[in-house]
Amino acid sequence: RDLHSFPTRRSSDLAAIGQSPHLAVVRPAELGSTLAKMGRHRGSSINGEALRELAMRTGESAVLSGTISKGRGYSLRLQLEAMGSDPRRPAAAIEREFKAADENDLFDAIASAASWVRKLSGEGARDLNEQSARPEDLTTGSWEAMRLLQEARARRATNDPRGAAVFVKEALDLDPEFAEAESFSADLHTDLQQYQEAFEAYRHALELIKKRNVTGRERYEIEAAYDNDAGNQEDSLATYEAWMAHFPQDYLPHFYRGHLLFYQGEFQAALAELQRSQQLSPSTYFIFPHLAAAYLANGQYLPAEGCAARLRELGENDWALEVEGLILLAQSRFEEAAEKVAPLAARTDGLFSSMGPRYIASALADSGRLHEAELALARADTGPEANSRARFADRQLEIAFLRWARGDREGALAALSSVLENLDNPDSLSLAGALFARLGDLPSARRVLLLMNRWPNIPKVLRASERTKAEIAVATHRLVVKELFAATNGKAKSPLDLEFLLYAARSAGNNTVAGRLRQEIQTRKDILLSWDERHAPPGLYWLASCKSGCQPR
Repeated sequence: RDLHSFPTRRSSDLAAIGQSPHLAVVRPAELGSTLAKMGRHRGSSINGEALRELAMRTGESAVLSGTISKGRGYSLRLQLEAMGSDPRRPAAAIEREFKAADENDLFDAIASAASWVRKLSGEGARDLNEQSARPEDLTTGSWEAMRLLQEARARRATNDPRGAAVFVKEALDLDPEFAEAESFSADLHTDLQQYQEAFEAYRHALELIKKRNVTGRERYEIEAAYDNDAGNQEDSLATYEAWMAHFPQDYLPHFYRGHLLFYQGEFQAALAELQRSQQLSPSTYFIFPHLAAAYLANGQYLPAEGCAARLRELGENDWALEVEGLILLAQSRFEEAAEKVAPLAARTDGLFSSMGPRYIASALADSGRLHEAELALARADTGPEANSRARFADRQLEIAFLRWARGDREGALAALSSVLENLDNPDSLSLAGALFARLGDLPSARRVLLLMNRWPNIPKVLRASERTKAEIAVATHRLVVKELFAATNGKAKSPLDLEFLLYAARSAGNNTVAGRLRQEIQTRKDILLSWDERHAPPGLYWLASCKSGCQPR
């Protein structure tokens, strides 16, 4: 039987091979757009010639395939093929068979097979010894638990996170020390914006990999995910650097590090990391929108246009359209940008059907057309999204902000009050608390602080809480302008910090501080180019462009 018929065995085999710092493993299922161009779809069987064509199209240098057969015992047969100029035949090929008496011995066969492949890649004894965790330590000793995790991944891929949560829970019930499943559970809870559960799962996953002394990709991926969600930026950067040092062929640490540096305002360093990520994985489509934003932040428009063209080559036309809109946004051509991405709002895919209206609203708000931006947000279809109730609440929060900016106090309170309980991330809650304080509803602002207690004391929550407390202090005249920067540790890096400081300085009539903040917001390219992130409230760029008495169009 084809190895693809044994997804749990395949996962264990790939995990063992994936310890190699010389190899970057790419699964056919991760190359959906290229498969579609070949007339195939995810999950369909792929023969040797199709695998070689896929490798040729995506710039891979070799193809590993295999079969598992079961008679009196198990036989694992692997074939490694070097790519040539014609996908109909490999330039060179080598095969080897590994036998196991039963399922328990199959782990030994997988370990031997992984070692064989790694040696063929040129890996020496030192690397093999350094990254030599057993397959069952990297995954689990329970085949059924592994099968359940595979099913959970499949459910998540079809936008069914709640179904995925059922299967991953069953996997953990079978093996409570299955670190990969615990980490996946944390990802699911994050998707569902259930942060308390997510952080508990991350912590447990970290404990498990340390207990098993796993030092490979799995550990770095889990640590990076936890640090990112917790807001531990310095720890995240350190994890990415260690990951890159041990696995120089991996594109993901470069991608993650570039993404983080971009939002720290380190645009040249971000561009270098994202370029390296793209070089290591030329056909990974989701790199290109971020790479385009980094080019634009550095004033490089032609390479950004090249990213859009490459996305079209990969069959990702909607993402290409998003990048083309981003290019217009970078030039402050807000209305043209909104018109460019308007077709995305008509999609029914659960992604662009929700995010398309957000793009449009962001562009319109930054041009001062706040009421039209509100109408665009109201049309957003959040129903197909994971945790649609929380997503809808986020949209209502953005509508409330736009109404506040227009001076519609009653309308802003109406939008906020109905969804407060469903706001399920610290930054959203802090913005809600800010609006309540500015609108004079201090009891609701203080209630926001109580709602933040659902999370552990992590940096992201602590910053959000401090921001909300500072808003209440401003509303009750207990905080003067000279104390504002101290309230944000002397530096305001996040757009929400900057928005709060600008509001407080204007409220206090301190035009000098307000002018400095306005200039900082207008020169922060990550604020202007973040229409696809819940990174800044809509219209912040426009609010900063007004010297005083902003009048929406």
